[in-house]
Amino acid sequence: MSAIMQRNSITLFIGSLSSGGAEHQIAQLANFLYEKGYSVSIVTYADIPDHYPVDNAIRRIRLGEGKNPLAKFLAIFLFFIRIKTDCIISYTQRANSFMLPALFFRRRIKVIVGERNFTFGKVTIHEKLLFGLLYKRADYIVPNSVSQSHYIIEHYPSYVNKVVVITNYTDINKYTSEGIPICNVIKIAVFGRYSPQKNCIKFAHAIYMLRKKSVIPFEIHWYGNKMVHNSISPYYIEFENTIKELGLSDIFFLHEHVLNVKEEMCKFELLCLPSLYEGFSNSLSEYICCGRPVLASNVSDNALMVRNGENGYLFKPQSVDDICGAFESYFSLTREERMSMGIRSRKIAESLFDKEKFIISYIRLIES
Repeated sequence: MSAIMQRNSITLFIGSLSSGGAEHQIAQLANFLYEKGYSVSIVTYADIPDHYPVDNAIRRIRLGEGKNPLAKFLAIFLFFIRIKTDCIISYTQRANSFMLPALFFRRRIKVIVGERNFTFGKVTIHEKLLFGLLYKRADYIVPNSVSQSHYIIEHYPSYVNKVVVITNYTDINKYTSEGIPICNVIKIAVFGRYSPQKNCIKFAHAIYMLRKKSVIPFEIHWYGNKMVHNSISPYYIEFENTIKELGLSDIFFLHEHVLNVKEEMCKFELLCLPSLYEGFSNSLSEYICCGRPVLASNVSDNALMVRNGENGYLFKPQSVDDICGAFESYFSLTREERMSMGIRSRKIAESLFDKEKFIISYIRLIES
């Protein structure tokens, strides 16, 4: 272990380690930094159980447990104004906006902020606050997709020298390619939380249209977190009711999120992600690592992983007709052509994901 590695302590900050893409990435990053010899802490503030594990040697800190929002913010402010660390890496706009005010009083600590899931056109309060003021304190702004970096540079050109793209990492040894199950019914899965971003309602209407048009039997299985603030999400209830109203309950099944995602993915022939927007999608990266054909919305960097006609089809997520059309294109393929798409997905994954490249990208920022 080098002297540099021994000297540096890293603090990672996010709302929670629940079952989300950003949460998965920061948990992996914490483990990788620890493997490289850093002293690592991971800090959260939301009262949500951990979904993703971190090494037992990583210090786990929960701020403001059981407190109201104002008390939580005060707990976060006091923690970061007193913190002893060399570098802070924070993910998500909300976490960034909670953490950065205190860091204006701690100028010697390096700050790396992660930018994810831009809505492109809907400027949030957090975005205005961060780019208007708080990101002046950040040493680096790290979007997880090329499209996000373009957005930042176009709309906030004063930050151009701080922007460094680091796309998400997916373990190609964990998410391995297995044979696609052969059955008379095409089994299709979506892995993503039940939220407006994931376009659940419009997707249900597209499946309703597909059922009327297709003679090929199929099933849809959606896996995601149903809970928001310890109660069933109203959007999930709306989605569930839409499926019932459209008469799809016999082919469209809603499930809770699962820990062993890879095991579930490998039960399906075709995987789908109909999101209205994404950063760099963890779901898509896992899909292609598992060697599955993929149907996905043509947003953000999705086209890097899903190449139209090669390993799946892209569609316009706002269009029910276009979503339905992508399924029709897939259903028109022969069995051999569909299997070939799965093989192509795995090859694309192997060309994109490299653990050492991912962690070295962060180390360069930490040590610069």
